Amino acid sequence: MNQKTAIPDPILSDEDHAQALARIDRLWGSPEGTPEAKTLTLLVAAVEAYESKHHPIGPATSGVPVEAVAPEEEAEIRRRHADPAEKAAPYRKARKDLGLG
Repeated sequence: MNQKTAIPDPILSDEDHAQALARIDRLWGSPEGTPEAKTLTLLVAAVEAYESKHHPIGPATSGVPVEAVAPEEEAEIRRRHADPAEKAAPYRKARKDLGLG
């Protein structure tokens, strides 16, 4: 790392990557506006760039083609990941119908 400017050296290897991650751990929580916070921001950007090039993460998948998911399974997935407000609507209606609020 360039000590004069707080600009981190480029990440060119997995060893550089590991060192950058350790430095990020040490700098995490630095107060905004400090040189340490600026260094943290630059390190995070450098790590993200290195990881996207050298250790990309593909799209999330269960290994099952989307076309193979049965309609009832899709409905269950959508129900489990529904907006909490939508999930609570039937309960709110029931409470209102029972005069509970």
